[in-house]
Amino acid sequence: KTMTVTVQCRVLILLAGLVGSATPFSHGRIQLHHNGVAASTATIIRSNTPQPFLPSSPWRGGGAVASPMTRRYESVDDGSDTGAPSQDETTESTTTTTTTTTTTETRALYTQIDWAALAKYSVGLATQMALIYSTFTVLDKVIAMAQRKWAFQIPTAIHFVFLYAFNLRTSFFSILPNQKPTQEDNWAYEKRKVPSWTPPGIVFAIMWPLVVFGLRAATGAMVVAQSAGRYATTPIMTLMLHLGVANLWNTVNNVERRLGFSVILLYLLWLTKVATIVQLYRVSPLAGKLLAITMTWLTAAAALETNTWLINPDALSGKLEPLIPRKHPKWKTVFRWEQQQPKEDEEAST
Repeated sequence: KTMTVTVQCRVLILLAGLVGSATPFSHGRIQLHHNGVAASTATIIRSNTPQPFLPSSPWRGGGAVASPMTRRYESVDDGSDTGAPSQDETTESTTTTTTTTTTTETRALYTQIDWAALAKYSVGLATQMALIYSTFTVLDKVIAMAQRKWAFQIPTAIHFVFLYAFNLRTSFFSILPNQKPTQEDNWAYEKRKVPSWTPPGIVFAIMWPLVVFGLRAATGAMVVAQSAGRYATTPIMTLMLHLGVANLWNTVNNVERRLGFSVILLYLLWLTKVATIVQLYRVSPLAGKLLAITMTWLTAAAALETNTWLINPDALSGKLEPLIPRKHPKWKTVFRWEQQQPKEDEEAST
């Protein structure tokens, strides 16, 4: 009986091999690995030549019968891991690693203070004040010589016209870029959220050039007239410092788009306006009181900028933009002569 069963098993194995050789799985031979107690998971061993399919039955303590449809790499229960990672696992691992790296880099970008930007802001403002003071010193000498020669006083209206034009062109003395944003930049800039109580554009068009600029020029002209036509004085230079901070705010907010630091500069602009009012009041109380009227508008502008900053978090980190300048690829502080360098390099490389 034993011999009969053995012969029958061999015949069945031979027939199964012939059938398996004609199937699409005839290029793989399934082999079972045993640990002495139970059969382990089947592993496909590839070969270049067709191999007969040899079905296996549970033996030596039993085990699961391998299926020819099991065409995947799996681990072996011999204590070692011989399986290869699947494509989905590799993709998921790569995505997780990339996300973690991006998050880490984003956080790291906002942890370093941009000392280079702070230095350039300070140098730019100091240079602008030095140039304006030098210009006013020369102008005072010319005016003094003219008054001694022709014995006349320059009318207050002339001082008003000069200071109003100077107010519009103070950025001429700045070594930081103050160019107007392009249409594309304006489109991106207008995409950010604004508070619901933001005044319409016509209000800004009236308040800044007519009220704010007008009162600056009028009060400054009153002080110059009472200072024997001199411009290089403490009250007027304090007013020029106020204008210099306004130019710096324009560079940070409109050119570099640093929304966080622009809030700080608006409050600095507020403080310099208070200092200017005090200095003007000491020479002409009426001039100080008139300039104080603009504090209402400047206070509203500071509150508006602060609320705009609060409702526009950074798109990458999801947090508010830093109030202190910090390093980030989208921000780069340059002087005017450095601003043209990328275009020259591009032309040279072409």
